[in-house]
Order: sequence, then C-alpha cells, then structure tokens
Amino acid sequence: MNTRTYNSIVYTPLHAQYSNDGGGIYMLGPQNNSDIHHNWVYRQHTPSSGALYPDEGSAYSTWHDNVVTDIGSSQWLHLWTASIHNVTVENNYVPTYISTTAPIAR
Repeated sequence: MNTRTYNSIVYTPLHAQYSNDGGGIYMLGPQNNSDIHHNWVYRQHTPSSGALYPDEGSAYSTWHDNVVTDIGSSQWLHLWTASIHNVTVENNYVPTYISTTAPIAR
C-alpha cells in the first residue's frame, strides 16, 4: 500500500488532547513507499506520544517538509522502539521552543 498525505492541516480536537497515545499523523505497520509531506500539525497535546508518529512496526516511509507547532509536552517525532525501521525523516520544521528529543537512530 502506498500512502500519500500532503497539504493537510491537522488539528487535534480537545477530547483527543487528553488521551495518552496517538499522533497528529499516525502510522502503524509497514507502509511501503509511503510519503508523508507538506502537512501542518498543531495542538497535538498527547503527553506520551508525538505529532508525527510512526508507531510499532512502521517501516519504509519518508516524512519530509512537514510543520509542527503548538504541541505542548508531546514530542514532534515519536520513534520509540526498534521495530520501527527504514523510516526517513528530513526537512521538517519544528520551532526551537518544542522539545526535539533525539529519536532512535534508524
């Protein structure tokens, strides 16, 4: 499956801001040749995840030219386990006031 997402404005509704897991753009499992680009994610306030969130088993995707703002204590990119692999992340914009905790190297 090829997934293409672009030119989206992703706003997380108030009720979702208080859940413990999720992302502005969320992926689960391998997504061969997926290209996630030119999105704006804001108000992503889940406490233990990220605005851009390739979750467990995600693989073979490229995340580029996205903008992430106003995400509270969320990470802008949430790569948390070794089962996430072959994920390329480049040329995304994140303001300096947002935590840029280094993701797991892939």
